[in-house]
Amino acid sequence: MARNRLRALGLSFVVALGLLALGAGSAQAANEFLLLHPVGKTFGEEKVAEATFTGTIESPAFSFTTPGVGEAYELTCLGVTVTGKVLPAVLHAKMIFENCRTYYVSKFMTHYYLLNMGKLHPCTVLEQSFEAKLKAVPVLHNKETFLLWEALEKGKPFAKVFYGGIGCPWTSVDFTGTVVSTLVQLNVAEQLVSFSPWTTLLFQEAGLPGDKLLHNGEQETFVEGSLFKLLLTGASLDKPWGAH
Repeated sequence: MARNRLRALGLSFVVALGLLALGAGSAQAANEFLLLHPVGKTFGEEKVAEATFTGTIESPAFSFTTPGVGEAYELTCLGVTVTGKVLPAVLHAKMIFENCRTYYVSKFMTHYYLLNMGKLHPCTVLEQSFEAKLKAVPVLHNKETFLLWEALEKGKPFAKVFYGGIGCPWTSVDFTGTVVSTLVQLNVAEQLVSFSPWTTLLFQEAGLPGDKLLHNGEQETFVEGSLFKLLLTGASLDKPWGAH
């Protein structure tokens, strides 16, 4: 099935959102910006050191699109599950990507790609799955909350995918770098997280560091996972996340 992949961000959209402030001046002290900060209370008053969480993707698929590798291709996974723990100012997560396939995509215009009528790419994902161990740090701008995701262990790739298949040019691919996501809802039990190329391009148009994922350290890759739903578990079950 053909699907459109919008990879464009107009100047008016950038101006409307304004420039983000990342860097030294944007660093937040733990008690000022917490993923588990309850409304009207400090983190210390709640006496919570950490919490566990689980989640699943709510949108149809999660995709990694790499336009600059000869014939551009997209790695799409229909299932993603997330587990991990939340510390006061950082999130540790393990994402398991399942039912993954690769497709050809055609360049139509800058940052816009169209799946070539569902034509499969020769690279097949071994066992149709892979995992990523990540951490996410909150970034606050004009009362809007973002999460900056990177590999949990320094020096490791964001995700490593093993490929097979006749004609596939790689036996494995390292996706390295960072990805920014948006927290859609705050102070609710069902925390919604969105990964979108629009957010990536917003950061890049503003000339900000920290939001670029690379395919084997070379070609830029765009990530899209329209909506994740994350729920706290254990003693924090049904409690709000409250990132603000």
